Amino acid sequence: MKRWATPVLFLLSGLALLHGPMLRDGAGRVHGNMVDGRLVALLLEHGHAWLMGRAPSLFSPTWLFYPYPNALALTDTMVGATVLYSPWRWLGASPLHAFQLWLVCCATLGFAAVHRLARRLGISSLGACVAAFVVTFAMPRVSAAHHPQLAFFLPIPLVMLAGLAAAS
Repeated sequence: MKRWATPVLFLLSGLALLHGPMLRDGAGRVHGNMVDGRLVALLLEHGHAWLMGRAPSLFSPTWLFYPYPNALALTDTMVGATVLYSPWRWLGASPLHAFQLWLVCCATLGFAAVHRLARRLGISSLGACVAAFVVTFAMPRVSAAHHPQLAFFLPIPLVMLAGLAAAS
């Protein structure tokens, strides 16, 4: 328990700083601008519908440049990020709540992956907490909060960890 107290404290502090207003307001708020936030929410919901078999085509959603075929090829499909969104929808969360929980999951899992990577590189526990905090919650990440597609950075530290595992 003591081993996880410091990382959890850093994580909760960062989540409060980055997502505090959204979490305090409940269902009424998602930070970000109207364009990117809505697009990412629609992309996640479309990916979920496609996984559930309710959307006939991943690349031709009816809400994007219809009837132009394969319009989703013009943007990021966010299918990789949908794996963190869909479980919340399966558990009954509304699209807005699932989107909020997805943002929190992206930050939490990204923090955990960077912390693990730093520890694997031999950095002290406190140093790993600081590194994970800076990567997950520092000013560049906070200033990009209005672009929620940038919240899903989890693959980067995971690929680095895989590279370290393969090298050893």
